[in-house]
Amino acid sequence: QDFECELLAVNNQELVIGLYPNPTSNLINMINRSDIQLEGVKIYDMYGRLIREIAITNSNTQNINLSDLSSGIYMLHMYNDQLNTVKRVIKK
Repeated sequence: QDFECELLAVNNQELVIGLYPNPTSNLINMINRSDIQLEGVKIYDMYGRLIREIAITNSNTQNINLSDLSSGIYMLHMYNDQLNTVKRVIKK
């Protein structure tokens, strides 16, 4: 299973986010393995167009349904009021 985590530090707190499966056909699972709460995810296509914005609940896991998107590469911009990170997702 292709599982990638990215580590960011803010005020000595670490943000560890994993996305799987990647590439995906329908669902992408986002796991936040840190104590930092994210507020949302914005999905952009490769042309920089905002496709969708998703509010994140207080859960450490989030399932994002990509089944209605065309095949291609998308950028998931995950953020809160202090930080943000971008991860690439491939939709089969």
